[in-house]
Formats: sequence, C-alpha cells, structure tokens
Amino acid sequence: KTDSHEARRALFWKAKTDAKGGAKGKGRGSSQRAIRASPFQAGQASEEIYEDGFCCHQRITEAHATSITAVCVASDAIYTASRDEVLKKWRPQRNAANRFELVMDLAVPLGGACWCMLHLGDWIFCGLEDGRIRAFSKSGADTTLAQHSQGVSSMIVYRDVLITGSAEGVVRCWTEDKQSGTFVNSHSVEEPIKTQVRCVAAACGMLWVGGAEGVTLVDLETLSKSVQLPPAKKVAALLEFQDHVIAAYADGSTYVFDAHGKVKHSQAPLPGGPVLCMAGLETGPRVLVGHVAGQVSSVALPSFELQTSWQAAQERCKVRCIESARHDGVFIIGA
Repeated sequence: KTDSHEARRALFWKAKTDAKGGAKGKGRGSSQRAIRASPFQAGQASEEIYEDGFCCHQRITEAHATSITAVCVASDAIYTASRDEVLKKWRPQRNAANRFELVMDLAVPLGGACWCMLHLGDWIFCGLEDGRIRAFSKSGADTTLAQHSQGVSSMIVYRDVLITGSAEGVVRCWTEDKQSGTFVNSHSVEEPIKTQVRCVAAACGMLWVGGAEGVTLVDLETLSKSVQLPPAKKVAALLEFQDHVIAAYADGSTYVFDAHGKVKHSQAPLPGGPVLCMAGLETGPRVLVGHVAGQVSSVALPSFELQTSWQAAQERCKVRCIESARHDGVFIIGA
C-alpha cells in the first residue's frame, strides 16, 4: 500500500556469506565484472538478488502511517521513525524458518515529523522537521534540544560530542551535562556553510558538510577554516572508508575524496537514477545506495564497481534510508 506514492514499510535484508565472510556470487571485487542492473519487472520488488547474494528476510507493510525516514540500530533493538511523528522500537529475533524478523515493542509520539535519528550510549536522538531534537534515555529521561530553527537533517558523534546539521545551514556541537541530564550547545558552525546542511561526517580530522551546493570541509579543531569542494551540486550522503570519504550526489553520481579533499575517483550517475541515501556494509565490503525509484545499488569496495541494482521497494516508493546492523551482512531499508 502507498501513501502519496510512498510506501510506509521496513525491509529486512541480509547478505549471504561464504566461509570467509564475503558475499557470494561471481566477480566479487573482480575488475572484469561488467556494470549491469538486475532484471526486474517494473513496480515489483525483488526477494532475492542472486548476482550479489542478498535475500529479503522480512517486509513489514504499514510499519508506520507514512514513509519511513530514519532507521537506527542499537545493541538490543532497532528503532524506526517516520513523518507520522512516531518513534518505534523493534525487537529482532529469528523465526521458525531461521530468518530474521522484527517485532514491535514500543511506540512513542514525537510531536513532529522525524528527519534523522542517532544512537549514542543510552540515548536515542530524533531530529525533527521543526528544528527540535527529541532525546530519550534508557533510564527514562526525556529531553529536548532546541537551538536549530529549521529541520534537523543529520546527526553524528565525534569524541562523545553530538554534531547536528540542519536546513538553516548551521552545524551545532552538543555535550552532555551529566548532573542535569541535558545537552548543551557548546559550539556552532555557521559562516563557512553557504547552504542548507543535508549530511555531515567526521573523517580524516575534518568535518565534512554535504549541502545543496556541494561539500564543505571544515577544520575540526577550530571549526572555522573551511574549503569548498567541487562539484557544486546537491549532496545526498557521505561515508568514510579507509581514510577516504565517499560523497553520493542527488543526481546519482559519486566522488571519492582523500583526506585533503582531492578527488581520487569519480563516477557517472548510477543506472538506478537519483539518490537519497547511502550506507556501508562490512560484508564484501559494499556500499549500498538507495534511489528515488525504489531501487538499491550494490557497489564493491575498494574497486568501486557496480555489482548489481535491484528493486527493493515497489515502484514510486522512495528508498529514504538504509542502515547496516553491523552483523552478519544484515541491513534494514526504510521506504
């Protein structure tokens, strides 16, 4: 079922592995592998991807009332959030067929649509479209971080500091006050960032900020010195890999930068088309890219060759988030 052409479903996928922990299939990391997409019938979601050894363990329809915008994996649970203003906690388990499945444990109203989510220690942070960040602790504590004036689009952790970016073009750093159980906005980065913040990453001693007009590199020590990296186009996601940063752009193209911001590799838009999200998968290893039309592309690392693309969600259902469980090649897709 769809809501304004957007599915509200969670998809639980797993990479089949061989004895060495790699994804099964021919051409793993092979330079002779041809770039091609998996055959699929338009609008029909695939259940098993033989080319790269993926299979779908579970599809949860109506997981939320509207499209899922964020997935977060903690040590004991998986959390999902949506535009329906609800945070849900799911318990992973194996079913009678020995496949993974999620069982809902808890639903918490957020009071606003969620754009992103992060797990840090005992805390779950939800970045909302109105600029607030709702934070929930296992101890039962509940607090709100309210300094952003527009939607919170990205959150990361760097040396126990929470770093958040938002649509007003500001990055904020937060530290926890242990006595009060609240978080204090200790530093802000405004001047070097020229456009809305879409994603952030801390890598190679620098803060990487993906915006509507490219990547801005900010010195993490001073939070002031900055460099604008070409190309000047909308960034969808950032991912660190072996002292490099992979930038996926909304048009489907990808660039690989070294620690100094120099382009080491660039690739034309993937066959799957425009991109919304990206995640790393330790099995392979792989980069998984989520597309607007419901497809997911699997790209081998470090060769950066496209292994396959498949229809993960129904036609006209956007793949909005992908999160690796960091265990046994398992990943979750939100659409």
